[in-house]
Amino acid sequence: MRTVFCLLTAVLISAWGDPSQFSHKSQLKPYVEFLRIQKTSAKHYILRLFDDHDIVILCERDHRDITQYELFLSIIEDNRFIDSVANIFTEIGVGTLNPELNNFLHRQRLSTDAVKLMVMDFQRDCSIFPIWDKPNFSFFVHRLYELNQRLAQEKKVNLYPSDMPFDWHTMSVDRLKDFWDRIRTRDSVIASQIIRKFDEISRSPAKRKKALVIMNYRHAFGHRFEHPVGVKPDNVGRYLFERYGERVANVFVNYHAILPGSTDRKAVAAAIQNGKWDAAFKALQLTDVGFSFDGSPFGEDQFDIWPLKQHFKYKDVFDGFVFYKPVDEHLLVVGIPGIIDSVFAPEILRRYALYNELPIQTTKLTSDLHSIKTLYNVKREFRYEMLDSLTAQIQQWLR
Repeated sequence: MRTVFCLLTAVLISAWGDPSQFSHKSQLKPYVEFLRIQKTSAKHYILRLFDDHDIVILCERDHRDITQYELFLSIIEDNRFIDSVANIFTEIGVGTLNPELNNFLHRQRLSTDAVKLMVMDFQRDCSIFPIWDKPNFSFFVHRLYELNQRLAQEKKVNLYPSDMPFDWHTMSVDRLKDFWDRIRTRDSVIASQIIRKFDEISRSPAKRKKALVIMNYRHAFGHRFEHPVGVKPDNVGRYLFERYGERVANVFVNYHAILPGSTDRKAVAAAIQNGKWDAAFKALQLTDVGFSFDGSPFGEDQFDIWPLKQHFKYKDVFDGFVFYKPVDEHLLVVGIPGIIDSVFAPEILRRYALYNELPIQTTKLTSDLHSIKTLYNVKREFRYEMLDSLTAQIQQWLR
């Protein structure tokens, strides 16, 4: 089977010399030819951006995807990042975790059990929702702690969760209702926390004064994007670009498009440019590459990850693009064994009860502890729900 696969791969690559092999070749050719000369990995492309920028924003794909965190951590664990950047801001994780979380990352010689307990507590308290069931956060925190254990004190990296301040320990029905009345200000609050801390770092005697910012989807869009025309959306990226200008760069991490008809509760997905982008990478068996949108055929394409009609090109919204593993290799993970234990069980029931008092909560959350434990304590790994459709869109370009 491996021999057959290798032969098919060789045929697929060599076929680009024969125009009759692919019905879409004329449209795909500029993308493939551009990719042929791209030799920079995703990691190295992002690290190079720090040569000319103080802040680099990465557009996180599906929150559940653990694969992208392999890339993020490979960047952070590189000596170039450790020596010249060192600061990380994330959308996931409420600002209230600061400074306790960062202090934890700088502590030395904690026992293995103590580290596990503290990381689990951060996971339980990291979200504005009753529980955050994506293990990316605790996985990320744990790896950063392990990294810092190997580094001298002056070399340790810093993590600043930046979502809206929110404290479950003091939360009441009235406070929760007030919080959700203010949720429309979320992006500006996230941005203000990043700006305040980044400016503090800039004024400090610290030698490392740059930052990696990880924001999901629209939160990472640049300041030139508008919808409707003439209206600047309330996105974190917009505020950072407006504050720091050319000191900022933002990078789109390969994902898929969100089609018209999508809602926050149900996304209708399609491959970018109807599969053309992914097909170009697949034609050359490229799985790890980064480049700037400006000067590339990719940057000239209509910006189609936003579900509403607009006139922007990809180069108008993002500075760069990284392709890190094709969609069929993105591993989605939810559930964290032990997150709902006997000690935390009363607290999760209290949180559910508070949320059931919200006017926005149209469906009542269960009070059955067994169901809650089954939902959150079991780790589940899977692929995108619409992977078959995405694959078909990609394959049509390679027939």
